[in-house]
Amino acid sequence: MPTDVSPARAREDRSRALELIKRLNASRMETVEPVLPLLFALNGKPYRLDDHFPFKALFRTRVPRKRVLKTARQVSKTCRVSGAQRVILADGRRVPGHELRVGDRVLAMDDRKRIVSSRVIDTVRTDPKPSLRIMTRTGVVMDLAETHPLLKLAGWTRAGELKVGDRVAAARRGGEFGDEAVSRDRIVLTAYMLGDGSCCNGNLNITTECAAVVDEIDESARSIGEDVTIRPKDGTSAVKVEFSRRAASPFVRWLGEDGTYGKHAWEKSIPAWVYRLSRNDAALFVSRLWATDGMIKANATRPDISYSSTSRDLAYDVKSLLLKFGIPTTVSQKEAGYKKPDGTYVRCRDAYIVRIETRDGWRRFLAAFDVPGKPPVDIRDVEERNNRDTIPKEVGGLIKEIGSSIRWKHSNSLLSVGLRRTIEYAPTYGKLQRYVDHFREHCGGHPRLRELEDLVDGDLLWDEIESIEPIEAGECWDVTVEGCHNYLLDGVVSHNSTYIACSTTLTSARIPHSKQLIVTPLFEQVRRFSVNYVQPFIDESLIKPLIVDTTCNQSVLQRTFINKSLQIFSYAYLSSNRVRGIGGVYWTKIDEFQDMDAVHVPIIVETMSAAPKPWGLLDMAGTPKGFENPIQVAWENSSQAEWVVKCREAACGHWNFCSAEFDLLKMIGPAHRGIGPRSRGGVPGTVCARCQKPIDPRDGTWLHRFRNLSGEKADADDREALIEDRRHMFQGFHIPQVIMPMHYEDPIAWATLNGKMRGLNNTSPAVFHNEILGESYDMGSKLLTLQELKDACVLPWKNRQSKILDLPQHKRDDYRLTVLAADWGGGGGDGVMGNTEATRRRRISFTTLAWMGIRTDGLIDVLWGIRLLTPNDHAREAMDAKRCIDETRPKYFPHDFSGAGALRETLLMQAGVNPDMLKGFVYGALATDKWYQPVPGVEGDKRPHVRIDRTYSLTLTIQAIKAGKIRFFQFDHGGENDMGLLHDFLALTEEKVETNRSDVYLIRRLTAFSDDFAHAVNLGAIALWKATGAWPDLGGLVKRSPSSVGGGRFD
Repeated sequence: MPTDVSPARAREDRSRALELIKRLNASRMETVEPVLPLLFALNGKPYRLDDHFPFKALFRTRVPRKRVLKTARQVSKTCRVSGAQRVILADGRRVPGHELRVGDRVLAMDDRKRIVSSRVIDTVRTDPKPSLRIMTRTGVVMDLAETHPLLKLAGWTRAGELKVGDRVAAARRGGEFGDEAVSRDRIVLTAYMLGDGSCCNGNLNITTECAAVVDEIDESARSIGEDVTIRPKDGTSAVKVEFSRRAASPFVRWLGEDGTYGKHAWEKSIPAWVYRLSRNDAALFVSRLWATDGMIKANATRPDISYSSTSRDLAYDVKSLLLKFGIPTTVSQKEAGYKKPDGTYVRCRDAYIVRIETRDGWRRFLAAFDVPGKPPVDIRDVEERNNRDTIPKEVGGLIKEIGSSIRWKHSNSLLSVGLRRTIEYAPTYGKLQRYVDHFREHCGGHPRLRELEDLVDGDLLWDEIESIEPIEAGECWDVTVEGCHNYLLDGVVSHNSTYIACSTTLTSARIPHSKQLIVTPLFEQVRRFSVNYVQPFIDESLIKPLIVDTTCNQSVLQRTFINKSLQIFSYAYLSSNRVRGIGGVYWTKIDEFQDMDAVHVPIIVETMSAAPKPWGLLDMAGTPKGFENPIQVAWENSSQAEWVVKCREAACGHWNFCSAEFDLLKMIGPAHRGIGPRSRGGVPGTVCARCQKPIDPRDGTWLHRFRNLSGEKADADDREALIEDRRHMFQGFHIPQVIMPMHYEDPIAWATLNGKMRGLNNTSPAVFHNEILGESYDMGSKLLTLQELKDACVLPWKNRQSKILDLPQHKRDDYRLTVLAADWGGGGGDGVMGNTEATRRRRISFTTLAWMGIRTDGLIDVLWGIRLLTPNDHAREAMDAKRCIDETRPKYFPHDFSGAGALRETLLMQAGVNPDMLKGFVYGALATDKWYQPVPGVEGDKRPHVRIDRTYSLTLTIQAIKAGKIRFFQFDHGGENDMGLLHDFLALTEEKVETNRSDVYLIRRLTAFSDDFAHAVNLGAIALWKATGAWPDLGGLVKRSPSSVGGGRFD
């Protein structure tokens, strides 16, 4: 519940919310959206859909029987639990990522490349993932999942796509000082003990050669009532200061509280309270620590300011602490040892050396710290020429783009100020500042100038990757950071289903005794969903006391409510046995549906078989992958709603369809500085696909591709007209990132999206389509789009498979020739379960017939078709085919001659079909100069037939469809229980296969769909063209001219 609401206001809101719930249950409201901010809050703010407007349609009170959400998403960001890397908290302290808790504040990078603090809003452990160990020049070692992104200059890049030499963003400065009051004596003594002290094996002493240090230790010890003994160390010039080990000693108590007492030198680390000190006290601590094992030495060309320790944690703690002072460092590991008087070399523990980097870092260090016994050195005042503290050379592209906008004259040219338009090397920060100053003067309004300014003024340096090696897959952790969605791993910048959670909680609150089942593929996914999404909606609900109390079970896998409603959380990746036995479920919701095995879905759905009406609802949500993915198959059978936005320009008025098939890619406008919310004077990044003027997706609405199909009275055979409105039965919603304000109203997010569209950051087309556009993508592309197929459905009648089209004689006279083409089916299971037509067709290929005719003008009409559902009964298929031949009276019966085709041909002849009518075709790969090859019969063997190139012939037929030369009856796809015939064309994809000689294009079938009718039409079209010689003129759309085959007879 929001904490800034008065008790009186809370009571008023609670009463109003309860009244709204009563109205909802009485069905007097069309949508539950007004209730959401009164019932729920997230992160202390009322839950509203203002910036998630496409989801408003999902909160209507009339819910369809089934619904699928095909959405874009963010990339996974996971690190190894066992890795040595640490996340840096807001105060500079380093902690293992898996120890982070929701509410912790960590260092992160904002959109101006400044290091800020941000709150952790989600943490979770994940299953083992393929992992890499990445080491950078500054000494950072990270164990990361291959999917974990790091920031390059071009954008976020997955660890698995990085290579040695790449430069990733790291922090130059960052961290907040505190105000914790700690005595000067404790600060001084703790620093000296960490550096030069021994507090184990019965020892408690500090050894040093510096008299000033000895005096300060003695003074601080006496100040806290400690008696110390000072004595020379045998055989050296050092002095040992020994402390009392009595339990009542304040110093011993301090060391115990810090966890330092009893630890060896290589086990030490900086206590947590040091990070909460003020700037002056923190400087005191660092200066005293540097007095122990630190060095400040003047060399010929550059000073050596470094600190050495055998403790890795202590070295990286020092690096993190110096980050708060804006001092960049590197950490290197060095072998350590010494020689005995007899010359024998003794190996010691390796040393970790923290070395101050850059001229600016040296100056900052010497200005901030007064180190006892180590006087400062002079730093020459010359221009920085460090070839490592630079901006990656890729910034040259941005410099060139901005510079090209200036109309050059000698007085304003880059050469006039000693700069180049095309850079040859990675520029220093000083040189980039000169570019910025020049551009501010001559093209200050350039939309990308801010990107250069951020590189100069931000808090980043660019660390080079020195090594990448694969390591064993291990358990990983994942963390989400509010706002910034990134965090610092030892200084390196690293990146980071609300609807289902909200609707689930709302349903439980308003429907007594309701039962909901939430399923994901993996346990960790459902655990995360329950704990990090559903739980906050309950905890922050305005009416929490009215929906849960101490008697309610609020475990991870089951949540109960006062009104006896129940939420069950389960997972079904390898098996659906966990949901067996669950019954009476009102509403099932499957998240991450793209990773679900479709075999388990019927069993999950069966849990709702006893649900009272009007319940028994199913929601599926996820990010698509390939065309054969479960979520894409569900989408194909849904209403397929797309967000549409009308252009407000009077001269345009174009309706923009937010789908890659139509306008979505053209709606991605260029990045510029003016992008922002309209309420603040900004313009959206989205543009009209036609006129390229800005448009705001907020002005859009949902449009379902498959709308009401029952607008006319139908007879018993008109299956299409009997289909209920898909908008009410099976809704589908496509939600790409492009239409979300968090992207198109944010200039940085929009620039990143633009870069990914161009392939920057190694973003592949598949990743861009899946993750950004929320679209399915395969290596192959569909030969025919849904719209192209619908455009070809121009014949005025509907196809009734149960009744052959009655074509009057005067209509038959319009056709020069008719054929009845067959693609024979066959058995073969693939383990797919289910009783819908879609799942039956995935198991078995069915014989399909197509009655076709060619007109005098060369157009081919597909008059009628049927799918025979008897795949293994060859005799019955022959009887059915003979009946169709008798009624359609075709000139020829072209058919698939491969496999059992010869047997079926024999059965047809035995049934009385004229052998001259039967024309067999066999698919095969032919020479490049031929695609159609007659094969003579062999006595006692096969009859004569024709071999045709599968890819070429299908390409020819598809191009003819696109050109309007093949026409169909009305589109007959009515959903997963009435797939129709024409939908088979959408199963064909073209895939490029690389060979040693050249690229070969092959046509394949998506295994989730049938392509039988497409092949029947293909054989029929080839037969009609061959028999008449009326080969289509496709204007070079196919590589080889089909007319070379000739026509007039089959031979």
